[in-house]
Amino acid sequence: MRRLLTILLLLTISGAAAWTLYQWNRPGTTSADPWRALPGHTAIILELPDAITAWDHFMHTSQHWGTLEQWPGVAAAGAFVARIKARSEDDAALRSSLVGADVLITLMRDGAHGTGMLVVCRPQLADAEASGAFGQILGLGAEAMAAVHRGEPVQVRPDTAWAPLICTLTQGLWLLASSTAVMEEALLELRQGHGLTQDTLLQRARKTLGGGDEAHVLLHLDRTRNLAGNWFTPDAVKDLTDLPAGWVALDLKARPDALLMSGLLLPSGAHPTLAMLTEQGSADLGLVRALPASVDRVDIRHISDPMRYLDGRGIGAAEPLREPLGAWINGPVIIARSSQGDSTDTSIWALFTTGDPEGAVEHLTTMCANGCDTLSYRGQRLTRLTAAQDHERLFGPAFAPLGRPWWTVLGQQVVFSPTPRLLVQAVDAWYDGNSLAEDPRTNNWFARMGAAAGRLWWTDVARTQEQLRGELDPELRAKAGLNEALWSNTGGITIQISPGQRGFHHVVIGIQHAPLERPVDNTLWSTVIDAPIERKPDVVLNHTNNTREVLVQDTRHRIHLLSAAGKVLWQRALDGPIMGSVHQVDRFRNGKLQVLLNTAGKVYLIDRTGKDVGGFPVALKDTATAPLAVLDYDAQRDYRVLLPVSSGAILNLGMDGVATKGWEASRLQRPSVSAVRHIRLRNKDHLIVIAGDGSIRSLDRRGVERERVKLELGPNARVHGVWAGQDLANTTVRWSDATGALMEATFGGTRTTLLPAAPGSWHLSDDLNNATDVVRIHEDTVVLYRNGKETVRKMYGARVAGAAHPYVLPGSGPTWGVVIPEREELILMDSAGVELPGMPLKAGAPCSIADLDLDGQLELITVTPEGRIQVIRAPQRKENTP
Repeated sequence: MRRLLTILLLLTISGAAAWTLYQWNRPGTTSADPWRALPGHTAIILELPDAITAWDHFMHTSQHWGTLEQWPGVAAAGAFVARIKARSEDDAALRSSLVGADVLITLMRDGAHGTGMLVVCRPQLADAEASGAFGQILGLGAEAMAAVHRGEPVQVRPDTAWAPLICTLTQGLWLLASSTAVMEEALLELRQGHGLTQDTLLQRARKTLGGGDEAHVLLHLDRTRNLAGNWFTPDAVKDLTDLPAGWVALDLKARPDALLMSGLLLPSGAHPTLAMLTEQGSADLGLVRALPASVDRVDIRHISDPMRYLDGRGIGAAEPLREPLGAWINGPVIIARSSQGDSTDTSIWALFTTGDPEGAVEHLTTMCANGCDTLSYRGQRLTRLTAAQDHERLFGPAFAPLGRPWWTVLGQQVVFSPTPRLLVQAVDAWYDGNSLAEDPRTNNWFARMGAAAGRLWWTDVARTQEQLRGELDPELRAKAGLNEALWSNTGGITIQISPGQRGFHHVVIGIQHAPLERPVDNTLWSTVIDAPIERKPDVVLNHTNNTREVLVQDTRHRIHLLSAAGKVLWQRALDGPIMGSVHQVDRFRNGKLQVLLNTAGKVYLIDRTGKDVGGFPVALKDTATAPLAVLDYDAQRDYRVLLPVSSGAILNLGMDGVATKGWEASRLQRPSVSAVRHIRLRNKDHLIVIAGDGSIRSLDRRGVERERVKLELGPNARVHGVWAGQDLANTTVRWSDATGALMEATFGGTRTTLLPAAPGSWHLSDDLNNATDVVRIHEDTVVLYRNGKETVRKMYGARVAGAAHPYVLPGSGPTWGVVIPEREELILMDSAGVELPGMPLKAGAPCSIADLDLDGQLELITVTPEGRIQVIRAPQRKENTP
C-alpha cells in the first residue's frame, strides 16, 4: 500500500476525471443499465450521477482542474465540455437529454500491458434531435452518425489533442472506448450480461455510496494493483502486495484546494492486514515533534496490544526480541522518510510510541548485555542496537532500511534511525521546534484530514516528485517532466483506514492542491494580471452552476473575470473606471445573467463571455455624475436603468439601450452625485433623487414628482443611506453635511445631529439597525463610535485610505475594513477595534467577502497594487464585548 497507492489514486482519479470530460449524452427513454456494459475485469470506476452539473462545478471551482488543464489533452476536454454546455443552453432537446444524465468512466487492463478506458452515458431522453446535436459536437458526419444509430462502432476524434476513440450508441447508451478491443468487450457484456452486474460484492459496495455526492469512485483492489503495473516499476508495485481482495467504494467531493473521498473497503474474505487493523483499533494518527521537517512520507499504524500484533505476524512467544523491542509499545508506530537525504544514507526514521518511556529504555537496555555503542548529543543519549535487521524480523520489510539502528527517547516516542546523523536531526527537530509538526503546509493538511484511524499513509507529492518519477515505468518517466505542474502543485495525499462493522473498513482519502510557491497561510488561490488593481473586487454569480466569480478592474480600465478557482475567464477594455458597483440582470428572461455597469462616459451590458449585448455600450452625451441604479419594479425582469448626468438630467434606459418612452423627469439645478434610490411605500414606487444642492425629489415611474419633500440636506451633502418608513414623511436619510457633522433626518423634517462636525470622513453600515456603529477616518487615525460615543481610537502612523468598509461575518456584529496604501495593508477589525486573526493582509484596496465555491466557508477576495488577486479563508472573528 503506502505512497504508491496514493500516487496511483492521484493519476487515476484526477486522470479519470479528465477522461470524463469526453462525454455526456443522450437518447433512450428505455436505456439499458449502464453498469451492464462494464467488462468483468474493470479495475477503476468513476461514477458521475449528474455528469454535466458535476463536471461544470469541478472545472469552475477546483484548483486541481487549473493544474490538470495545463495538459493539452485535458484542456481540450474542458473545451469539449464547454461546447456541450454552450450548445445545450440554446438547444432544449439536448439540454433535456443531458440534465441528470449518468456517466461512468472506467479503467482496466487492455492486453498485456495496455490501459483501456470505457465511458458509458445514459441520457435522460431518447431524442433524435439531441442525438444529432451531440454527434455534431463529437465531429460525426452524416454517414458516421447513421452507423452509430445502427449500433455500429465508429472512430471519432473530437480534438487533435486526443488519440482516436471508438464510439457507438446501443440500447439507449452512448459508449466511448479507447480501443476496438475494449468496445467489443463492452458490447458483448451488454448482449450477454455476464459483466460486473454479476459481482455481488460490487452491488453491496454500490449500496454504501451516498446519494447526494458529486461523484463516486470504486476501486477493485486486485485489479487496481495489476493496473498499476502498467505505470510503475516492479519494485514500486511490490509495495501493493499486501492489499486485500475486494472493493473500495468512495464518495467524492471536490473542494477548491482538495479532492476528498470517504467510504468503505469491502474485502472479499479474511485478510491478515485487516484482522490486525480490527484487533488494534483506532487512534489519532497525527504528527509528532520528533519528525524532522524534511520528512515527506509517513506510514503510521496504531498498535494498542503489541504482543497480539506480533502474534498476528507469526512472531511467537519463543522469539527473544518480542519483549525488548515490542512489549513497551502503545500507540502510533511511524515510519518516516525524506527524499532530501544524500545518496549514502537512507533517510528513514521509525518512531514507536509508548506510555512508559522509562520502561522502554529498560527493555532496550537489556539488549546491551555485552555493551552497546553510545553517543551524547544535547543531553540525549544515543545508543546503537547490537544486531542488524531486528525490526525487519519483527515488524516486516518496511523496517529493513533501519539496518542496525541508533535510538533515543524523545517524549513519548522511541526514535530509531540508521545513522547518528539522522537521529541528531530528530533531536534537533524536538528541541528547536522545526519539526514536521510545526510546518504549516503539512500541519494544516493533517488537521483538515484529522480523524481516528488504524493506519495512515501520507506523501507530499511536490516534495517527493523526483523520487516518484523514478518509480514510474521508464516510458512514462520520459514524459513525466512534461507534467511539471501536476507534480509541483500537488501537496499531501493521505489515505486513512479504520475498522468498521460487519467486516467493512472505513477509508478516507484526500488529495491536496498546494503549490510549493504558495504562501503558507490560509490562501486558497492567487492569480496575477499584468497591471495594478486599486478597486474593490466585485463578486458576480455564474448562472450555469451558481458559483460566484470575481470581477476586477485594473488601472488601464480593463476588466477581468476570474472563476471561483482563480482562472481568468476573459478580459476586455472599458473607456474609464467603473462608477459604483456592478449589477447583474437577466435581459432575455431565460436564466442567463449579464453584467451591467457604467463609467463616466458609457453604460455597458456584458454577457458572461465578455461580449457586449446588443444595444450596448450606450455612449453618454453628458458624463455620468453618479453610479447607475437598476430597477425591477414588479420583479418581472422588466429592468430600468436610471443614471444622473452632468446636465442635471436623470436618464432612464431600457434593456435595449434605448431611452424609456414616457419618462418625464425634469432636470436638476445641480447634478446629483448620488445613485437614484427606489423605495416602495403603500404599494407605490418612489424614486428618490437627491440633487447636488441637497434638495430631494420623490418621483413616480414616469419621472413625475409623486410627493413634495420639504427636507433639504444642504449643498455638498454626502448621503450614506435612505431607509423606507411607513410613509414618505417617516422615511429616513443619513448624510454628512458640509461642516463635517453626521446627520439623520426624516423626510418629514425631523432632524438630528448624530455626531458633531469633525475632520475626516464618516462611514456607516448599510443596515439602519446596525448604524449605531460608526467609523471616522482622518489622515492616519481611525475612530470607532457606538451610540454617539467614541469607543476606540487607533493611529497607524501612515495615511488610511478615505473609506472604511462594513462587512458581516457569521455570528458577529459589524466588522470594518480599512486600507493603508503606503504599507499595502488591509486590516479587518471588529466593532471594538480588535483586529481579526491574520491581520494585516497585503492589499491595496478593500476586500470583498463571499463563498465563491459554495463549500459553506466564506473567503476574503483581496487585490494588490501590482495586480495580484488573492483568495483567503475568512478568519474567525474574535468575540469581544465592549
